[in-house]
Formats: sequence, C-alpha cells, structure tokens
Amino acid sequence: GKKMLQYEFNCFIDNLGININTETDEYGPIVTWDESALYFTSRRSTENVLADDGKSYEKVYVSKIDANGNFQLPEVLKKISDKKHVAVQAISNNGQSMIVYKTKNSGDLYEAKMTKGDFGKPKNMKKNINTKFHETSASYSFTGDTLYFCSERDGGFGGHDIYISIRDKKGKWGKAINLGDVIN
Repeated sequence: GKKMLQYEFNCFIDNLGININTETDEYGPIVTWDESALYFTSRRSTENVLADDGKSYEKVYVSKIDANGNFQLPEVLKKISDKKHVAVQAISNNGQSMIVYKTKNSGDLYEAKMTKGDFGKPKNMKKNINTKFHETSASYSFTGDTLYFCSERDGGFGGHDIYISIRDKKGKWGKAINLGDVIN
C-alpha cells in the first residue's frame, strides 16, 4: 500500500445502477472468474416476513452479466435462501461451489454445489468448520482445496480469529487450524 501511494493512478467508482442497487441493503458482491455473473446479498423485500430489526431477511441473489457488461435483473437463489438470514460468502474459482452464512445456531457456514447450471441446497459444513460459536467470512483458495474463515470458537486469540481448513482427497474439510498470533 505504501509503495502504491508513491504512484498516481486514476480510479473510477461507478454505481451498478437500479438493476442491482435498491433503497435496501446490498453487500458481499462476488463476480465469477469469467465475469458472467454477480452474486450478492440483499435485504430487499421478496415476501412479508421481517427480521427482528424490521427489515427483510438476507437472501442471496444472482445477476447475469451480458456481453456488453450490463447487469441483468437479479434473481433470488431459492434453493440457497430460506426463511432466515442467508448471505453469500464465497464462490470457488471454478464456479462450482458456493459458501453461504446462515443464522442457524450462532451462525454457521454451508456449502452448495453447482448441478446442471444451478446451485443446489446448501449443506452444513459440519463440526470441523462449524461450532456452537459464530462462524462467518469464508473464502476459498484459488484451487478450492483450502478454506479460510472466521470463528469465535474457544482457543482463539480473541474475537473472530481466522482459521484454515484443508479439503482431503475424499472431499471432506479437515480440522480447522487457527492461523496464530501473527495474524490473529
């Protein structure tokens, strides 16, 4: 960052427009590697069910991006979203896996797989990832075999610590390892 400050460069920030942005909250944008779709979380009203704060529950949306770079009207991912908060956290580099946060327990991470061009119902990432504490903010490595995420589990250095889990050859996520006091 300090090195970059030595050089002047132009940066433009453009609003993505009314197809994406509404008067409600939109956040957690993830563009696929091939720039064909934008996944994001929004609290726009899709039903009359409201959370404790009076806003609609978080849901995951996808907006396809056309050949001219225009964002199409977003659609809620019905197999991903449910009647409580669900927020997109990560999309694998190959676009075949998605991690979402759900407010189950104190907050757990779930993984959905792409089948026939559509993400299926997310599955709980189980005990190596989720605990009775809050887990969130997940990210895949480039190859998709390593997961970085935050957890408030016991044994950390305080608050949300960053953990790593490696996927084994059978596709199971390994025991979470705290990244240590240099990071946390």
